[in-house]
Amino acid sequence: MVSKAERRRSIFLTARRVFVGSSAQIRDRKAIAAVVAQHGAIFQKLNESFGKESVIGVLLSLLDNGIFDSELKAKLAFPELFQVSAVRSLQHDASEQHAAQSEAEAFDRISLANENGEEDDIDVEARSEPNDKAVADTSAHQFGDVPSLYPAYLVYEVQHKLLNKVQALLEQSCYSWAKKWVPALLEEQNWTCPEAVELLKWSKILPKRFGKLSSDATTLDSSGSLREILKATHILRHAAVHRVPTSAKGIEKMLKSALNLANALRDTRTRFKIEHILKDFQERVAVIELYKNQLENQLDQELCDIREQRAALDRREKEAKAEMKARDHEHTTKLSWLIEASFTDITQADMMFAEGKDQGTSADGDLESITENVAENVQPVGLDGSRLDKTINSMTEMEANGGAAGEISYAEVNCIEPGMEVHSSGEETT
Repeated sequence: MVSKAERRRSIFLTARRVFVGSSAQIRDRKAIAAVVAQHGAIFQKLNESFGKESVIGVLLSLLDNGIFDSELKAKLAFPELFQVSAVRSLQHDASEQHAAQSEAEAFDRISLANENGEEDDIDVEARSEPNDKAVADTSAHQFGDVPSLYPAYLVYEVQHKLLNKVQALLEQSCYSWAKKWVPALLEEQNWTCPEAVELLKWSKILPKRFGKLSSDATTLDSSGSLREILKATHILRHAAVHRVPTSAKGIEKMLKSALNLANALRDTRTRFKIEHILKDFQERVAVIELYKNQLENQLDQELCDIREQRAALDRREKEAKAEMKARDHEHTTKLSWLIEASFTDITQADMMFAEGKDQGTSADGDLESITENVAENVQPVGLDGSRLDKTINSMTEMEANGGAAGEISYAEVNCIEPGMEVHSSGEETT
């Protein structure tokens, strides 16, 4: 049975990717139902588990409390989703740093090749790769065998489309800006559309024209500043053109660089679009990271339970071995003393025979009397002091009649008293 808190948390995690922006402002039950119906595939599992009306009721409560449009309120409502252990935090930082370093090295190689006119010859194998192996190996080396889901990556197809879209927006912005402030440049180069000029070329040409521009053309006060802002967008272009898988943190950095360029060129329209893209991206990545945190926390708890169970099993194993040895020692000791008692009695019987001979006893009747006396005194004794023949008969019964029909076991033979005859049926007669 799922608790109310667990149900509420599950609905929040699923719905957070849907109720963003203007959707987070919905407060009407019918409007919520329409959104749920529109995203049927996303809410299908929740509807099947909790019922559609129950899901809509929880969503209405979350929206009324502003959980979807305030991260602070979300943290207060679901603190366990945002809590990360100190070890996990260090692990995440190490993974992010490793990914950032790999990406920076890849972009440096691309930039150097571009400057030398060798961009087409870049080794494909030298590119930065997602965290699956390299980051996992680093994480395992530093934090044991516990895997991490960080850094976050988008599905590459989505990353490629996103970066190409933003690159196109920037190229459109640069073209529109040049058309307004330096139209002669477009005529000189015969550039008739935004697609005719790549982003890298704008970063080389525009700073050279900065001194001839009106102060209204840009928010910057020097060509160096413009050059730096344009250069910061190069990694976006490199990632898009050379298909470099980039972490979510890296993509966020690229989007912020793009936004800075739009601001510098006073392109309100492009700035507005990139702002919305950036905000939506950040909100979606936050949801991805929440899922990752939840999955890692679940794994940590499960591994903790497994360790406790393993420790309990180890204790049971140790105790079982110790008990086996203790019982073996106990039984061996008791049976050893029985053996001593047995050979002591036999020795005493030999002495009785010897005494009889010394007294000159030769009649068969006297010898028979001595034998009977020995038989009476030399009776095998069990662990509890009872006659061993009774103990052995009990043991043979516990063996579930293991012997073949009509057979007499070794134990039974040893318990036959003198003067008895044994038939094949196992019956005794005197």
